Amino acid sequence: MKTKQKTRPISSDKLKVSVPTSWQEMSDEQLLYVYRLLGYEVHPDRVMLYAFMHFAGLHIIRKEQGGHIYIIAKGRAVYPVKEDDLISGAMQLEYIGQPSTFPVRLSQWKGHPAVNPELREFPFGHYLQVENYFQAFLQSENTQCLREIAALLYPGFKGKPDKTLSYNLISWIYGIKQHFASEFPDLFQPMPKGGENDWPDMKAITEAEIRALNGGDITKTDAILAAETWGALAELNAKAKEAAELERISKK
Repeated sequence: MKTKQKTRPISSDKLKVSVPTSWQEMSDEQLLYVYRLLGYEVHPDRVMLYAFMHFAGLHIIRKEQGGHIYIIAKGRAVYPVKEDDLISGAMQLEYIGQPSTFPVRLSQWKGHPAVNPELREFPFGHYLQVENYFQAFLQSENTQCLREIAALLYPGFKGKPDKTLSYNLISWIYGIKQHFASEFPDLFQPMPKGGENDWPDMKAITEAEIRALNGGDITKTDAILAAETWGALAELNAKAKEAAELERISKK
C-alpha cells in the first residue's frame, strides 16, 4: 500500500522536496532506481545520496569554490544548498540500508506482471517451490534458482534475471518471510542456532506440511497444492498452535 510522501525542506526556505520515507512509499520507478544501484553494489552512502537527489528531482550544477555550497537545479529554478543539508537529506533514506520487513516488489518485469506482493491468491504448491528454490539459492548461490523463482513470481518471464531483478526477488522474498512470520507466528518459529552448514531440510519440511494438510490421504495432495497460500498457511499455523498447546499441557 502506498502512502503519501512527506515534504521536507533541505536548505533554502524556498526549496521543498518530496521523498519516500519507507520502502512501502516507493513507486515502481523509484524501486527500480534503488534496485539498480543496490544490484550493482554501489556504496550504501552513495545509494542514499543518489536516490535522494533522484527522488527530489535535484541536479547538481556546480560546487562553489572554496566553500561547502552546491548550486542545485530543481526544474528551471536554481538554489544554493549547503553540503551538510544534502547529507542530512540523504540520511532520510537510511532505511534503504536494510531490506523491507513488508513485501514490496516491482509490479512488472519485461512486460510480465508480478503476482500479488503478499502472495495472496497464489497456489500453495508454487509457494513451496519458491521457498525451496530460495533456500537452495542461499546454500549454493546458483542463479538458476533465481531464474525458477522469477518464472513463478513473474508468470511468463523466462529470461535469466540480471542483478536488478535478482535484488528485487531477494528483497521481495525477505519481506514475504518477515510478513509471514508476523502473520503466522506459531508456524514460522525462529530456527535454532547451529553451525554454518546447518540448513533446513526443505524436502522433509515440505512433505510434513503437505502431510499435515492432507491428513495422510495422498488423494488430496493435488487439491492442497492448488489451494490458496494464505489459507494453507493459516491452517498450518492453527495446527502448529494446537500442537504447541498439547505439548504444554502434557508437561504439566
